[in-house]
Amino acid sequence: MSALAYKLAPVLAAGAAVLLLGGTTASAAAPSALPFLGPTGYKNLKLDMTEAQAVATGLLTDKQSMGSCFTYRFRPSEGTGSEYGDVTIGLNGKVHSIDATSRMLTREGVWRNMHLNDVKAVYPKLAQDPQQSYLYRTPVPGNSRANYTFTVNNNQNIATEFSLQNNEDPGCGA
Repeated sequence: MSALAYKLAPVLAAGAAVLLLGGTTASAAAPSALPFLGPTGYKNLKLDMTEAQAVATGLLTDKQSMGSCFTYRFRPSEGTGSEYGDVTIGLNGKVHSIDATSRMLTREGVWRNMHLNDVKAVYPKLAQDPQQSYLYRTPVPGNSRANYTFTVNNNQNIATEFSLQNNEDPGCGA
């Protein structure tokens, strides 16, 4: 067996376990070596930083306008981002939200593409947004000023994306 096959064997075994178990679980799928999103930010990028401070972290690229706000993408080395932008600068000129990339998980072990039941098991206060049924929110352990927002594919109950959001500023008016 080649050296590459030995390196891939644990990954393939974990994937097979997920398929056999019928879904994604935090224990079977969460890669422990990934950096955390939360409770106050990601690496040296923090909620409430000014736009200039956020750019100075070196993590961001590709500034885009989003109404009266701006979004940035993470550098490719940080993982595959969300469809619309990875970091939102709110109306107050500060970091309002940070979307998880494919290379991030919460301190509690939640990551993108987990089954909603697994997310609920980790965050018992997770609640469906009454106005947007595909969104679920929960307080962030260790940060009373923030929440995690999960975007759920309601057909399959998969939390396809999640973000860390400041719950004390208006963001972009949403």
